[in-house]
Amino acid sequence: MTTLLPPTSPSTGAAPFQPDAAGPGLYVHIPFCSAICPYCDFSVLKGGEEAKERFLQTLLAEVDLVAGQGGLWADGAGISRASASTSSSLTSPTLKKGGIEGGISSSASPTLTPQSGVGGIEGGISSSASPTLTPQSGVGGTEGGASLTGTASAPFDTLYLGGGTPTALTTEQLHRLLEHLRLRLPVAPDARLFLEANPEDVRPETLAEWRQLGVTFLSLGVQSFDDDALAFLGRRHNGNQAKRAVEEALAAGFETVSLDLIFGYRGHSEELWLRDLDRASALGTQHLSAYQLTLHEGTPFGFRHRRGETLLVEEDPQARLFALAQQHLGDGGLAPYEVSNYAASGAHRSQHNQKYWHHVPYLGIGPSAHSYWPQQNGESETTTMTPTEPMAPMAPMAPMAPMAPMAPMAQRGRRFWNHRKVGAWTEAIEAGELPVAGDEHLGADSLALEAVLLSLRTVDGVNLDRLQQRFGIDLLAQNQVVVASLAKEGFLGLREQGGERFLQPTPQGLAVADALVGRLAVELPG
Repeated sequence: MTTLLPPTSPSTGAAPFQPDAAGPGLYVHIPFCSAICPYCDFSVLKGGEEAKERFLQTLLAEVDLVAGQGGLWADGAGISRASASTSSSLTSPTLKKGGIEGGISSSASPTLTPQSGVGGIEGGISSSASPTLTPQSGVGGTEGGASLTGTASAPFDTLYLGGGTPTALTTEQLHRLLEHLRLRLPVAPDARLFLEANPEDVRPETLAEWRQLGVTFLSLGVQSFDDDALAFLGRRHNGNQAKRAVEEALAAGFETVSLDLIFGYRGHSEELWLRDLDRASALGTQHLSAYQLTLHEGTPFGFRHRRGETLLVEEDPQARLFALAQQHLGDGGLAPYEVSNYAASGAHRSQHNQKYWHHVPYLGIGPSAHSYWPQQNGESETTTMTPTEPMAPMAPMAPMAPMAPMAPMAQRGRRFWNHRKVGAWTEAIEAGELPVAGDEHLGADSLALEAVLLSLRTVDGVNLDRLQQRFGIDLLAQNQVVVASLAKEGFLGLREQGGERFLQPTPQGLAVADALVGRLAVELPG
């Protein structure tokens, strides 16, 4: 079968991500923004200094609640919202003097999605930074809340501060947050720290403060360098501010500076897109995320769309804009490694975001934050809580230091999420309860399907040997005719690296990754 597939090679020459060697990731959602963009569908709000301090105290209390449950991340002990009555004072922890070790950042708007339907296969791609395929396996309601069970054994080796705008908190507040996380949770001493920021907040003094906090991966929500486009998108900065922010961030010495760009909005021409891509490449940023504008119900853009206003370019132009980014950024030294993400080298890929795409455990703190934890094969798959609010994709990304290998991943997992609205999230914590709004159990069939889907959205592709080891699935044997056809059409190829085989999307296939998985059978043996 393998002889039917043309060999391919990774765009950057980088080694594939190694999920079994990665520690779990820790994400903290800080919802504050000085202004709420008309396309934003995240849990965000505006607030003054008193509101921000109250939020921080509640956030620290949530950390205490999680820490008080006895090793979710260490020894497999379960925690349930109903039993989370451990004392959690809303007073501030003592601020320790001295330096802080760490670092952070990534996509400012990870829910924005690239084009739908590109190049010969019906369907499209979703560019969420966290997995968007969420099959429900028997969701049901049970009084008493969600039981959150974990089996991972390594400390968190990436820590991502997203939002919202995490830098809406003062440096002193961020200092307290980081100190408390390290005091109460098993954060590795050399964990990589990611931080999201907006260009208008970047100044030499703030950059120096973020560096002192230990930030290694700084993600800037640029979105465009064109003033008219920024005004349409509701951004507070202008093109010159965006350029200056990137230049100053690069000069400040962060290991990785990333920027976000949006494409596909009304009036977005190929010429304008190429100008933005050229500016980004010329600045020398080491990472870039390019998201297609998506319209969400309940947002100002969503309301305007329902009234009949045209806010997006047509589908075919969307596809051309996506292809231009793939080619132009690659030519400029930023090679794609996922449908929406580009890096100057493997060292600058987002190690945090890659955990979402490979079922590495992650824990979310804060309103709307999502978590995923593997389960032991003997644990029940019964879902114990019905979602009470719509699921909101997490923000997150970043490079990391090597950690001790984790135990082989379980073949089942659990995904759970916090209340989206800050009020409901706060009420639960003040009542001494974990603020979990809902959860779902993922059986081996769902996880296998996710593994194929998410892997086909990356240039590394599906690790065929690892898939067979985890689930007993021989993907090539199950799909001989289909894979041969997709290879002939130029969508797939086979690559061997380090003694492992990868079913890898070509650039054309990467553009329609979600549609590719719809053509494949992913069936458990027996």
